Amino acid sequence: MKTTIFLSTTTSATGSMWRTIQAVAGPRFTSIVQAQELGRGAEADREKIRDFEPPPEDHIVLFNAPMRWNPKLDLSAYNFIINTRDPRDLHCNKYFWEFTHPMPGDTPEKAAARAEKARQVGIDAHVLSKPKFRDYDVLARVVKDCPPANWTFIGYALYCLYFDDAVAKITAMFGTSMAKLPPGRRARVEAERVENLADNKRWIGQRWEGSDTMPGRHRHELQPETITTLTARYIDVLKFLKETDDPRVISLYD
Repeated sequence: MKTTIFLSTTTSATGSMWRTIQAVAGPRFTSIVQAQELGRGAEADREKIRDFEPPPEDHIVLFNAPMRWNPKLDLSAYNFIINTRDPRDLHCNKYFWEFTHPMPGDTPEKAAARAEKARQVGIDAHVLSKPKFRDYDVLARVVKDCPPANWTFIGYALYCLYFDDAVAKITAMFGTSMAKLPPGRRARVEAERVENLADNKRWIGQRWEGSDTMPGRHRHELQPETITTLTARYIDVLKFLKETDDPRVISLYD
């Protein structure tokens, strides 16, 4: 069966959705991880990710480093599950990551200084000082250039708010359904349901503060003028998300 690439921005629910994909795919598929953290190493490592060509059959690939996507990849050779979230929410996530998320090469002193700087600046000034995320451009190109039958879009909003429908889209990519999965694999999927995350030891929120389970966090954490600025900055991304995501959640991108 065709290899499926889980193409995602570094965003909430990536780890959970990857575990769901692994449970659905089962032992027939070999997992490969090409994560953003690998791209923070030596230049040789970054080039290795950029030149990466997944095996065409019987693999599932987590690729959450879209900025290092291989533009020469034959998209028709793979299936894609594409995930992202509202960039305004992602900025909020990354602010809270400054306090708890380990960064490669950080000493305890550097980590403490970075957190203190973020705390003094505050969330609004922090997010406004950051450059525009460019990862979304890669996702939009894949959606545009990949045969429609080869991809499905499961954003953070759908995964959190309509978990069963998100899982149904994942199972469909593998030609199966939840009802056809063995009990053990069904249980692994159920552990990723938002309502069950508090008891899920693998959920990122058990380790890092600032993890959330609700789309639209920017509306509660940012000042209105900050939201207005970010909305204008990401008008093209928000348009893409409205055009691509499930109609039930597109109002979140207003």
